[in-house]
This record gives sequence, structure tokens and C-alpha cells, in this order.
Amino acid sequence: MNNYFLLSIFSLCLFLVGCDRVLSDSELIDIKTYSNIDEAQLYPNDVIKLSLSDKDIRCFPGKFLEFKNLHRLSLDGSGQLIIDEGILMYSKLQWIKISGYELVKFPDDISSLKYLNYISMSNCKLAIIPKGVFSNHNIERLDLDGNLIHSIPSSIGNLKSLFILALCDNPLDSLPDAFYELTELTKLNLKNTNITKIPASLRSKEYLSIYIDESDFDSIYLDSIKRESKIIINYP
Repeated sequence: MNNYFLLSIFSLCLFLVGCDRVLSDSELIDIKTYSNIDEAQLYPNDVIKLSLSDKDIRCFPGKFLEFKNLHRLSLDGSGQLIIDEGILMYSKLQWIKISGYELVKFPDDISSLKYLNYISMSNCKLAIIPKGVFSNHNIERLDLDGNLIHSIPSSIGNLKSLFILALCDNPLDSLPDAFYELTELTKLNLKNTNITKIPASLRSKEYLSIYIDESDFDSIYLDSIKRESKIIINYP
């Protein structure tokens, strides 16, 4: 491999990191994921994917504001966690994935994160969905599995781009009428919730698949909806 080729690859990498554009999913596949915050701080401009499993993190970003090229953020830990307004400094952010923490604070408005399309807050002990989640109309995938959520606010209807919504393993007992406003929704996971009836307005949505557990529903009601191909029962 000649020096010219190596220099070209190096220059391309500098361009991708330094330019203002946001990288595509295919470009992100082979980019290094930083999993150590100390190493990440040594090369802040290179940090595009950051995945931390650290029970000692209590506030993020906090003092970690230097990752201007961050596209994907994953935080997996335990104890309480605050996501502060500093997250808005990551203007290229596409993913926010939080798992295991008790999420006690999240910004009320994340609409300025115009590239953000995926939020996951699984097993975060949430009884109420942070209202900031509904402030960004570009969200396409929302994962709220394994929380303590009893109800969904009507502001869910703000998420006009949402096409995948995961709500399984929540004590959820109803769905608001605003669900019908989610015109792009194609997959809704309601497995292991307290919902016993699926609104007809949802079942009539042409491209929506609804995932449920057989044990969650009365057998007579279940028989009445089994003929609907969009109701997917006991899918792993």
C-alpha cells in the first residue's frame, strides 16, 4: 500500500470528521466507538460514537462538552442520571440511547437537535415520559420498553415522523386518540402491558403492525381480532 493511498484515506477521514455535514448510517458503520471517557477526551474531535457503561456518571454531558462531532450517544449504567441542557451542544446528534439508569431529568426542549431521529430510554424507571421527547418532530424511532409508564400524553401526536414505537413491559392501560395522528407509524409494540383493547382507529391503519402477547387479552376479544393480519401475536 503506497504512501499516496494512505494519505488519501487519512485526508478523507479528516474531511468526514471536520466537515459540518452529518454522516449517514452507512458511513457510521466502520467508525470507532469510544467506550472510555478518558480516551475520548484525548481526541474530542474524533468522537463520533460514544458508548459508556459507567455507574459513576450522574450528569451528562456535564463537563463533557467538547465532542462537537458526536452522532451517537449510548449510556448504560445504574443509579440516578441527569441529562442536562448541554446535550443541545451536540448539534450533529442522531441517537440518544439510555438504559438501566433512573432518568430523573431531561431537557424540556430538544427541537434544536434537528438530526436526532432515535431515542431509547429503556429500563429507566420512567413513570412519565419526559416532555422534551415530544418537542422534536424528527424522531423516527422511540423505545420506552421496561418502564413504569401508565399513560401516554396526547403530545405523542407531535411526532409526525415516528414509524417505530416500543412500549412493551409497561403498566400502560390506554392509548390516547392522538395515536391516530401518527401517520407514519408502521410498528407498535404493546407486549406485556395492561392494554386490553386496541382502538379500532389503530387497527384500521393500513400499514401499522401491532405486536401483542396473547396472555394480555380476553380470549373472546382476541378471537375477534386474530383475523386481522396487522395484529401480530406472541412474536419473539
